[in-house]
Amino acid sequence: MTTASVRIRPIRFGFLLDPKDPTTLRQVLQINTCLWGGIYNYLLPVQQKAPLRYRDYSFTNLGAGVIKLNLTKGTGPSARQLIHGLLEAFQPDLLVESIKRIREAGVTVAVRVSPQRAAELTPDLLAAGVEILVVQGTIVSAEHVAPDDEEPLNLKRFIADLDVPVIAGGVADYRTAMHLMRTGAAGVIVGHGHSMGVTSTDAVLGIAVPMATAIVDAAAARRDYLDETGGRYVHVIADGGVHVSGDLAKSIACGADAVMLGEPLSNAAGMPGRGLYWTAAAAHPSLPRSRVQLALDDDSVQTDLKTLLYGPSSDPDGRVNLFGALRRALAKTGYSDLKEFQKVGLTVRG
Repeated sequence: MTTASVRIRPIRFGFLLDPKDPTTLRQVLQINTCLWGGIYNYLLPVQQKAPLRYRDYSFTNLGAGVIKLNLTKGTGPSARQLIHGLLEAFQPDLLVESIKRIREAGVTVAVRVSPQRAAELTPDLLAAGVEILVVQGTIVSAEHVAPDDEEPLNLKRFIADLDVPVIAGGVADYRTAMHLMRTGAAGVIVGHGHSMGVTSTDAVLGIAVPMATAIVDAAAARRDYLDETGGRYVHVIADGGVHVSGDLAKSIACGADAVMLGEPLSNAAGMPGRGLYWTAAAAHPSLPRSRVQLALDDDSVQTDLKTLLYGPSSDPDGRVNLFGALRRALAKTGYSDLKEFQKVGLTVRG
């Protein structure tokens, strides 16, 4: 007879707090009195500077929620390092429960992970019911490079071991797109989510993606890979430079099968960010490359998601009725479906 030992404990919650905000602190304490007295939860202080009591300490994350305290004078963590260390030790229970609730709503569940944490987080995500996994970084290759003490992510082997489709990126040229297609990815992301005024990857790293050229290159790789495999089609997803409906139409005309609409969708009422927009690069522990910024300017009028996508619109700048504008672009150029529209003639203007 086979026996199994199962350890059950309540879900853990993490509360990010400003130590100088007594009202919020009081509310959190009240909430925790009803959550097993708060003994399973983290209260994570968010501060501009690390407290003086930490100036002679450094921390090493040993995994499984264990942090080793080192006493070395003058090597204390910065405020950013401190909060990221606490978050890294926090197990992803809340994330898993959120995914389950989304799945129970009857919609397709897709989750994005970085290449660095894909192997670590994927088992929990799959157990929660993720249906599409997105492995996304600024530039992603078939084999991710890792520090000497870590095993690099071999994307081909990683994808082969999964029963869910994987979308990978970003890429900016034909060669990298072809490499990712050969790993077995169901989709390839072109670009790194550039958004004017929000992302700063160009300024910080000197890396920018000319989206029109990159999408055309990835579409060419898709065509050649289709011939190479005898019919396996990999979807090309444009991610970057899409602010208004005209950018959506141009991306598909260049060969994209789908377009990431993060910034335009953040304008809709009821979005989780409440009008704020940022990319995953904002959370980098040592080199953030995205600001957290209001998506709406003073002249913008917030609307519901259905109107933003399907109209009607009274906005002359292409920020509302995105799909209606795309249909109109197809009609004006003589096409009736998106695949045919990918064959439209293109011109370059300065």
